[in-house]
Amino acid sequence: MTGVAVGTVVAIGSAPIFAGLLGWMIRKERPGQGWTVATIMAIMGCTLLFVSQGEMTVHYKGILFSMGAGASYANYTVVSKDLLEKHHPYAVIAVVFCLSAVLLAPLAVRQDFGWMMNLRGMAVFLHLGLVTGSLAYVLFSRGLLYTPAATAVTLTLAEPVTAGILGIWVLKEQVHFFSAVGIALLVGGLIVLVKRTPSAEGKEY
Repeated sequence: MTGVAVGTVVAIGSAPIFAGLLGWMIRKERPGQGWTVATIMAIMGCTLLFVSQGEMTVHYKGILFSMGAGASYANYTVVSKDLLEKHHPYAVIAVVFCLSAVLLAPLAVRQDFGWMMNLRGMAVFLHLGLVTGSLAYVLFSRGLLYTPAATAVTLTLAEPVTAGILGIWVLKEQVHFFSAVGIALLVGGLIVLVKRTPSAEGKEY
């Protein structure tokens, strides 16, 4: 409804804010000044990075759905933080993702999976499952043991930076001025966050 740029900015940019609010209300993790400065810088950078990619379409329903995605991700992080303090990270991930698969299964009944029936499609399928799904969330859960929920969500804003750099390096995309400024703000915000976040003790596995 809003297009990739606006939907991504709203979803990714709202997640740290929701995580900060939920972490404060549920876990009493009050975000510090460093988190606030870093999050503002990262959201501004994310906005510039995606705004420079072309025309934008704004629709209030699309904005609300995108904010719902950001709130859902923040909620997932806060709940996972509680579970990780009591259970092994791999067990938490396995249960959460298996339950998610069961809930999503009915939506797959009428879908066409013909794209998986060739070598390239299967490679994409395995990459999405093993790398962008399993490996990414294993690493995220291990990191979540040692950081507040709001900090962890803000750190995941490294995702659009990585996408932008890969687009330039692998796809040879042109670097626009606003894209460069956006990447610089995002990286700067993440550096501020890492330096201003006190180390926390977590479980060792």
